[in-house]
Amino acid sequence: MQIQITGCMFENMGRNMNTKSKVIVLPCEAYDEERIYTLMKNGLSQLGGLDNLINKEEKILLKPNLLKKAEVEKAVITHPVVVGAFARILREEGYKNIVLADSCGHGTTKQVIQGTGMDTYLEKYQKEYMESFWKIADVEIKGNEAVQQGIHFNLYHIIQAAGRDGHTGMGAKGLSGEGYEGHYFWDTEMYVLPVLIYTEPEVAKKLLDYRYGTLDQARERARILGHMKGALYPWRTINGAEASTYYPLGTAQYHINADIAYALSLYLQVSGDVEYLKEKGAEILIETARVWADVGSFAECKDGRYCICDVTGPDEYNVLVDNNFYTNLMARENLRDAVGAVSYLNENAPEVLSRLEEKIDFSIEEIEMWNQIIEKMYFPYDEKRQIYPMDDGFMMRKPWDESKIPPEKRAWLYENYHPLFIMRHRMSKQADAILGMYLHSNLFTEEEIRRNYDFYQEVTLHHSSLSTCIFGIVACDIGYLDEAYKYFSQSARMDLDD
Repeated sequence: MQIQITGCMFENMGRNMNTKSKVIVLPCEAYDEERIYTLMKNGLSQLGGLDNLINKEEKILLKPNLLKKAEVEKAVITHPVVVGAFARILREEGYKNIVLADSCGHGTTKQVIQGTGMDTYLEKYQKEYMESFWKIADVEIKGNEAVQQGIHFNLYHIIQAAGRDGHTGMGAKGLSGEGYEGHYFWDTEMYVLPVLIYTEPEVAKKLLDYRYGTLDQARERARILGHMKGALYPWRTINGAEASTYYPLGTAQYHINADIAYALSLYLQVSGDVEYLKEKGAEILIETARVWADVGSFAECKDGRYCICDVTGPDEYNVLVDNNFYTNLMARENLRDAVGAVSYLNENAPEVLSRLEEKIDFSIEEIEMWNQIIEKMYFPYDEKRQIYPMDDGFMMRKPWDESKIPPEKRAWLYENYHPLFIMRHRMSKQADAILGMYLHSNLFTEEEIRRNYDFYQEVTLHHSSLSTCIFGIVACDIGYLDEAYKYFSQSARMDLDD
C-alpha cells in the first residue's frame, strides 16, 4: 500500500501558506489503523510535518464516508479508520479544532474527535444506516413472530455480508458460515441482487462492479473452454478465477453468464442508470452473449433449432445434459438483452459503441446471429403432459423412489451414493426449470406455469436452500396459497431452525 501526497485544487487554504494545500489519499481497503497511522506520519514528515501544510489555528474538518469518496476541506479521507489514524496524528501535533462531519454531508456533528470519538461516531453511523435500511427494506409480518424474526434475520445477513468496494462479492454463506470457504456463486446475482436493487441500489451496483472488474479473467476462461470471443464467468470464485474442481458441478454451469446478465439488466431497468450501461453494462452483456452464440448449434435433428449440449443447470443432480430448459431460456434472454443494449447505444450513444467495437473487436453484424438464436432456441417439451422437462433426457430416466432411501441418507445423496446412481433417476435437487419460468413469467400463461409447477412438485427434493423460496413464490402466483405459505415459512426460518 502506498500513500500519495500531492498538490490539489485547494489554494491558499492555510494562512501564511504560499503553496497549494495538500491532499492525502489512501485506498479504502486499507483498514489497519496502526499501519495507516505509521505510513501517513512518515509521509507527512517527508513534507516537513503538518505545520507546513495546515495552520494550527484553523478548523480541521474530517468527513469519513463508507460508501463514496468524501469531500473535505483539508484531506480526502475515504474510511472512518483512516480518519481515526489522521485524527490521532492531529491530536499528537496539538491540533484542537478537529471536527467530524456526518456521513451524508448535511453538516458537522458537535462531537470533536477525542479519545474514543471514532467509536462513538461508528456507533452513531451504524444506527443511522440501519434505521435507513429498515425504513426501506423492512417487511412487516403480522401474527407470526417466528416468520417476522426470520425475515429480519435474512435481510440483516444480506446487508451485512454484501461487498461494497467493487472488488468483492458476497460469499454463499455470508459472514456467518464457513461453507464454501467464502467463495462467490450465482447466488449473489439471482437471490441477493434483486433484494439490493430495490433497497440498496448503490450496494447492488458495487456487486456488479465486481463482475465487471473480473471480466478479463472471464475472457481468459472462455478461451480455455475453446471460445475465441466473449467471456465465461467462473462458477465458483473469489478473485475472478475458476475455483471449482469438479467440472460437472462447476464449469459446466454455463448459466452463470446469463444469471449475471439477468441481474445487470434488472438493475438497469429499475435504476434507469444509462451511464452504467454505457460504461460497463453493455460490455458485460455483449461478452456473455458471444459465448452463447458459440457454445451451441442449429441442429438438423431438432428441425434447425439452436441446441446447447453438455451443460449443467441449477439442478446439480442432473449434470452434463443436453438442452437444459433453464440454461436455454436464460441464454436466449441474455442474447435479447445484449441486442437491446447494442441497439440502444447505436441509436443514442454511437461514440460509446464505437469505443466498444474497438476495445473488444466487436462488430454490430454479430447481432444478426444473436437474433437467429433468439428466434430458433430449442426447448424440450413433453406433449403428453404439456410441460417443459428439465432437459432432453429427463423423462427417460428411472422414476425416483424415496421410500428406498434410508431417512438418514436422503439429504446427502452425493455423500452416500455414486453420482451415476443419482444422475440416472428422474428427480431434481432444486428449482430449475420452474425458476426460469418464474424469472420470465411474462413469457408463459398462468396455466402453463401451473402445469409445470404440479409436475415439478412431484420430482423436486428441495435438497438446496435455493429451492423452497422459488416454489413458494410460484405457488403464490398460481393461487396455491397454503403451499406458498408453507414454503415461505420454511425459507424464512431455514438458517434459524436447521
